[in-house]
Order: sequence, then structure tokens, then C-alpha cells
Amino acid sequence: MNESTAQLWYTRLIREVTWLFGVALSIFIFLALLSFDLEDPGWSYQGAVGDVHNAIGPVGAFVSDWLLSWFGYAAFLVAWLPMILVRWVVRGTPDGRIWIARAVGLMLLIPGLCIVLGLHVGSGSDWLPIGTTGGGILGGVLNQGLVGDFGPTGTALGGLLLSLIGLTVVFSLSWPDVLATVGYVMVEAGRSLSGMLTGKSQPSQLSIESRRSWLGRLLAPMNRAILPKSVRNTLTKVAPRPPEADVAQIEAELLGLKATRDIYRP
Repeated sequence: MNESTAQLWYTRLIREVTWLFGVALSIFIFLALLSFDLEDPGWSYQGAVGDVHNAIGPVGAFVSDWLLSWFGYAAFLVAWLPMILVRWVVRGTPDGRIWIARAVGLMLLIPGLCIVLGLHVGSGSDWLPIGTTGGGILGGVLNQGLVGDFGPTGTALGGLLLSLIGLTVVFSLSWPDVLATVGYVMVEAGRSLSGMLTGKSQPSQLSIESRRSWLGRLLAPMNRAILPKSVRNTLTKVAPRPPEADVAQIEAELLGLKATRDIYRP
């Protein structure tokens, strides 16, 4: 193994280990949040340490209590941050302006969600610490200052706008692509439902290229934003490929005819 090959192997190893660390940390936080219990001693409640019901133990009870107290249900988005940040680091973006834009996007996305959740989700849920609303302490503080000036409706619209802007910047989403994907999924669902009810297959669009499933089209923007390039390449290689399009069959479908291979092939 020469020096250049060893350097490439070492760099790849560091990236893979870093990526696995981010994924493991996100899973750790998710499990802690999902197994949150009001009776566990944590950040907002200090009691005798007895039987801890949290799946991650006392540490998970404290982490989940702290996150849910400050961010409410938006804590489940915060659980994604380790994986997202590690992906940004692994990709090694040299332009500092991109990092600034991403940081601003996070600072818009999380408070925006806390504002909306704080307005529409009250306290009293078993999934939240006692006295905490859906937006947590952060959402309560922001709403207290904004509702008096803009009212509940204006505050909710402002929080929604901040969330959409932050989501666009953080995940590098293209809303025309997202809307086109959603429209395609709705059209395909309508065709499938119509075919099931009438028992007739709908004419399909002529396309010689491989057709992607509606689920793949729906998840494509998120996959590009979250999964690293190496993982996407691996999934592309191992994923089953759809069969090649039959030109004669597609032409028959477009013409509304019931054609078979024997008609178009000698």
C-alpha cells in the first residue's frame, strides 16, 4: 500500500467513523425522547433515583427532560442535528458562507417550530414535562413577546414562515421540485385508485428511461439533503433496477389498445 492509497484509506475511515458517530448520537437522543417518563428524575424534576423508565437510563432521562423542556416537540427535530452536522463536516464544504447560511437556517427553523407548536399545542401531555407547552420554554418566551404585537394569527404565520425558510436553507430544498414530486405522487395515486375501481389500466406516459417509484420520487429531495454521497452511490448500486420499458406495450397503452408481444414481434 503506497502513501497516497494509505492516505485515501485513512481519510475514508475517519469519514465513515464520524458519520457512524453522528448516526449513533441521533439514535441515542431519539430513544431517550421516545422513552421519556414524567416520573424519571431529570432536569426539571429532581427526586430519589429509583427505577428509571427511560431506555437510555438516568442520562437519557436528563437529556430528554432538558430537550423537551426547552424545545417541546421540536426536540425531535433537534435529535437530527448530530447526524446533519456530521454530514456537513464529512462533506468538507470549504466555503464559509455556506456554513453561515446553514447556521442561520437552524436559528430560524427551530424557533419557528417552537413558536407554532407553542401556540397550538398546550401543556398536560404525558410526552412533555409538567407545565411545558408544545413549543417548550423557547416557544413560550417568544410567543409572550410576539402575540401582544402581532396577535395569535400573525405570530403563527411568522413562525410558519421562519420554519419554511429555515427548512429550505438547512436541507437545500427546491420547492418547485418538492411540489412537482407531490403532484406526481397524487396523479399516480389517482391513476392507481381509478384502475382498482374500474379494473382498467390507465394509459401511462411514454418514457423509455427507467421509471422511479412514487416513494422514491417523494423521498428524493430529503435523500439528497441528508444522506452522504458515498451512501447514495452504494444504495444506487444495490437497489433493484426496474425492467426496461417495452416500447410496443407503451405505444399500445397510449393508443388505448390491448396489445401483446405476439402482435408487435414476429
